[in-house]
Amino acid sequence: GSVLIIMGFALTALSLPPSSLDQTGAIWGYGAAALIYAVSAFWLGQPLLLTPASLLIVVPYASLLARSGISSEYYGLWLFPGALLALLAGWYLDRRFGSLADLPHGAWLTKLVKRFLNWWALPLYILGLGLATAAPLFADSRSNLIALNFLLLASFYGWAVYRFKSRFWLLTALLAAHLSLGYFLDTFDFWWNAEEAWLRFLPLTVVMMFAG
Repeated sequence: GSVLIIMGFALTALSLPPSSLDQTGAIWGYGAAALIYAVSAFWLGQPLLLTPASLLIVVPYASLLARSGISSEYYGLWLFPGALLALLAGWYLDRRFGSLADLPHGAWLTKLVKRFLNWWALPLYILGLGLATAAPLFADSRSNLIALNFLLLASFYGWAVYRFKSRFWLLTALLAAHLSLGYFLDTFDFWWNAEEAWLRFLPLTVVMMFAG
């Protein structure tokens, strides 16, 4: 049956270029391809197939946003619900099939390969955190919306600190929080007055010092 399965995947891949000609085709074509890869991942017991499924689903998601009539400056905020769903699905897969801590240990290259081949939740975590990270880029240069996006992004990174027990995510969460405050101050043009700007940034600086 492997020959027929490979042929099915090849036909699925061939369907993507003509599906890219318009938004309706992108929604149905890429959405169906993502569904096929996701179903195949669980049917064949191959977590790696969730990677193309997670990549492909971004296209219909973006196309639906474009067709929804939502103003483009709010696209970033509408990426967070999809990011949250992806992270919740990844958390469920961790509970169902085992988390990163359950994978075999070994050399760093071996561990990296095993993560991509055997960690079910990894593609969904990448999808969720990737969507959240991209959100501030879709606010049409509006300082107040960018500040809100960075604040929400900091909360997602804060969850990653708790989930992955990694200082890397703590660094990203703090960076997002600082950027949120920076763009918030820019909303009121405080950066044009250096004395007011640093005074309003001072509380966050003090909080960071005591937290450290």
